[in-house]
Amino acid sequence: MTNIEKINEALLNPTKGRNSMGVSEAYYNPYYLLGKYLEQCEGNFHTEEELSMLLKFADFTTEIFY
Repeated sequence: MTNIEKINEALLNPTKGRNSMGVSEAYYNPYYLLGKYLEQCEGNFHTEEELSMLLKFADFTTEIFY
């Protein structure tokens, strides 16, 4: 499964629930987080290599914010 497929899957089936601060648990999934970012880009496509680097960053941020 490619990164784009994983991102689309995360967006179609987000994690349910909210944490104690009311934030959606879905944002702790790096694929969902990156998908929400890409929705804001409105057609600015990234290469698979760029997506891999962005996913590493998203994974790092989800660990910090959790």
